[in-house]
Formats: sequence, structure tokens, C-alpha cells
Amino acid sequence: MSIKYKIALLFASLLMFVLALLSLFIYFFSAGERTITFNTRLKNRALSTAKIYAADDSNNFALLRRLDAASVASLYEKSITITGLNNTHEYQYADKPGDSMYLTNEIIERTKINDEYYFTSNGKKAVAIHYINDNSNFIVAVAATDMDGMDFLQQLKKILIIALLVFTIISYAVGLVFAKNIIRPIQRIIGEVNLITSNNLSQRIHINKTKDELTQLSHTFNTLLDRLQESFSIQRRFISNASHELSTPLTSISSQLEVTLQKSRTTEEYKEVMLSISEDIKEMQQLTRSLLDIAKTGSEGSIDLHEVRLDEVIFKVVSDVQRQNDAYKVNVSFDIFPDDEKLLTVFGNANLLYIALK
Repeated sequence: MSIKYKIALLFASLLMFVLALLSLFIYFFSAGERTITFNTRLKNRALSTAKIYAADDSNNFALLRRLDAASVASLYEKSITITGLNNTHEYQYADKPGDSMYLTNEIIERTKINDEYYFTSNGKKAVAIHYINDNSNFIVAVAATDMDGMDFLQQLKKILIIALLVFTIISYAVGLVFAKNIIRPIQRIIGEVNLITSNNLSQRIHINKTKDELTQLSHTFNTLLDRLQESFSIQRRFISNASHELSTPLTSISSQLEVTLQKSRTTEEYKEVMLSISEDIKEMQQLTRSLLDIAKTGSEGSIDLHEVRLDEVIFKVVSDVQRQNDAYKVNVSFDIFPDDEKLLTVFGNANLLYIALK
């Protein structure tokens, strides 16, 4: 998978996670608020019922029943129970026949202790309050189903799920655009790198003015290209030097062998030729070591440096040049030859100075 899509998926996943947490918070907060609101409605209804019941001295509950029956829409599937101090159920009402609520001794005792007690009856939320005034002392319990709250939470759940899905799709699309903007400099670098070959090492990656990680990467890669270009240059110089320097002794050896093989020679003549060839081979060995020293040089290379008598190197060059061809004439002139030999000493590599002077 392309890194562009990985970034988009990561961005969408993080945003979806945050939105999911926010949706859960909204849902449970709303559910808690609905519970508190519904409990308040139950308590208010219980208090209203208790006041009406306490004000009716005739114990004729006809008015109370008419009020309970007329207010069906305020609380759905409600059940109302009034219990006296002797734990007898003095009044009961239920919107649905057979759905009457009976208070257990535990509920009655908890209500007496706490003055109000919230519980669940037949899958419905309920509250029981202990009502006390000058003439009355009883417990009123009201239970109902929070239909409005459940409908509200169901609608809220659907809205949150749809919003989560929609925002996830939008965040993925935004993540793709965001990822493309991030990847664009990388794609440019890839395109510029593809233009670099062994024959085109001068190509460099464009460095932006921004000081970000991609700029540092481009600078590091350009530095690597500089070192590679230097290495290739050293290689080409080595090949050029090797072919140039080794051609002379090889030509000398070849010429001597051709001349010698043209006719029979005496032992002394063969010996003389072999000595000459031996000198040429020694020269080739020296050249090989010198060329290897040259190959070590570079931006981070090193060669062995020692104190070298420059006059000795010069006289050796003159001797070798004249030996290769008798027609060569070399004159060495010292206007002032110093008495102190240290003035003729330099710090360098004898083999490389020999090649340079020769």
C-alpha cells in the first residue's frame, strides 16, 4: 500500500477514534440527563398525588382516579401505589389493567429511612416518597416507562452513528489531500534521483528554503552524491594514470623481446636483455605501488608521507629517462647547492614525486 493511503487511513482512524469518544460522551451524558429529568417528573407526580391524597379526608379516591386517568400522556404506562404505615396498600392505579405495583417490605423500609427511594418495578423506573404532614403519614410510589427518553436516545444514537460514518468518509478524503501535499516533495525527490546516473553525477536534488526533515534528507543525499562523484573521478584518474604510466615499461619490454627474438643471441646478450627487462619489471612494480597510493587519495583518503631527498628523486628520474632512450638528453643544473642537506629534504611520497617529475 502506498504511504499516501497509509497516511490517509491513519488520519481517518485517529479522527474516527476521537469522534467515537465524543459520541459516546454525548450519548451517555444525554442518557444521564434524561434519567435525572425523568426521575424529577416521577417525584413531582408522586408529590402531587400525595398532596391530593392527604387533602381528601373522605377517602373517596374518585377524584384521584379521574386525575390519574386524564393524565395518561404525561407519564406512559404509569402505576401509582399509596401504602399506609401498616404496610397496607390503600390506593392503586395503573394505566394498563393488571399492571398494578406492589411495594415490598424492603422498599417500604428504605423509603422510611431515606424519605425517597428510586427503584425498578416490572422493567419501569419508579420512585417512592415518604409523605408526612400534620394529619398524614404514608408512602406514595409512582412507576412509569420513559418512552420519550428512549425515543430521544434512539434518535440520538442514529444521528451519532450516521455522523460518525459521514465524518469518517470526509476525514479519509481530507487525509488523502493532506497526504498528497506531504508526499509531493518526496515524489519530486524521487523524480530528481531517477535522473542521476553514473554518467550524470552532476545532477543534484533541489533544496527548499524550509528547514524540515525533507530538506535535511536532500542535503544529505547531495553530500552523498558529492562523495560518489569524487570516488568516480578518482577511479577515472587512476585508470588514466595506470594506462599512461604502465604503457612505457610494457612498451620497452615488448620492444626488447621483439628485437631479441629476431635472431639468435649470445648468452651475454640474452643476459643483458633479461637484466633490462628485470629493471622494467621493477619499475612496473614501483609504478603499481605508486598508482595504488594515488588511488588512496581523495576527499577522505590518505597516503604515506615521509621525509624525501628531492635531489635523489631528480637524479633517479634522469637516470631512468636516459635508460629508456639514449637519444634523450637531460641536464640538471643547481645554481646554488646548499651545504645543509636538510634544505634538500621535503615531506612527501617518493614514488608519487617520482611519477610527477618523470
